[in-house]
Amino acid sequence: MMKLEEIRKAYEDLSSSLSSVVRQINFAGIAIVWIFVGKETVTVTVPQHLYNACTFLVISIILDVLQYLVGTFSWHMCYLYKHKKNVADKDTEIHESEWVNVIPWLCIYAKTILTAIGYGYILSFLMKFFSL
Repeated sequence: MMKLEEIRKAYEDLSSSLSSVVRQINFAGIAIVWIFVGKETVTVTVPQHLYNACTFLVISIILDVLQYLVGTFSWHMCYLYKHKKNVADKDTEIHESEWVNVIPWLCIYAKTILTAIGYGYILSFLMKFFSL
């Protein structure tokens, strides 16, 4: 059994190390792409591998936002539904449903996979660029 206080904490503290690391890696990947984008002309030409990498990294960032948006909303709605007036949250026990976390967990897995694919494109570009 879970206490309502724990649900409130779950939606208020919806944050994890994996998401933080993936977010930082995404921005670092975009920075790597930026370094190798040619700036010789007014129109910037982006190699296809770097374009693909950026696409996957940006979609991963969107999933990051979606994960927190859906997770926070879901847990907040759960809290509001289970909250009872004049009863302390720490004294309220409920049976939580794992379904509340399905979409946020799918977002975590998907954004991690998309980040790995993006870095695969970056690695492929770097191997070609440095003739490795």
